[in-house]
Amino acid sequence: MTLQSWQVAACWYCDKQPPLTEKQTMKTLNEKAMRVLEGSIPELASGAVRQAYIRALASGSTVVEVIDGQLVESRPDGSHKVLKTLPPAIPVKPGSKRRMRT
Repeated sequence: MTLQSWQVAACWYCDKQPPLTEKQTMKTLNEKAMRVLEGSIPELASGAVRQAYIRALASGSTVVEVIDGQLVESRPDGSHKVLKTLPPAIPVKPGSKRRMRT
């Protein structure tokens, strides 16, 4: 099994000894390495969403997204169709818990 570049970089950054297997990788990751890797999650997710958006439009599909408080259908030719105006967003503090009404 080959290691992903981020796995080698994380291990090298923290321990200066990149492991040979995935099992060894998990053993050598410490708290500092985990924080470095977890810190990159938002950037990786943002890039993946952007790439999916571009691929969908490139393949001729439409994409539904929120633009300026409106639900909009974006088409590959660059045109947009407003599907619905959305209610104002509800601000939620990070880490807070919300309960659904049943």
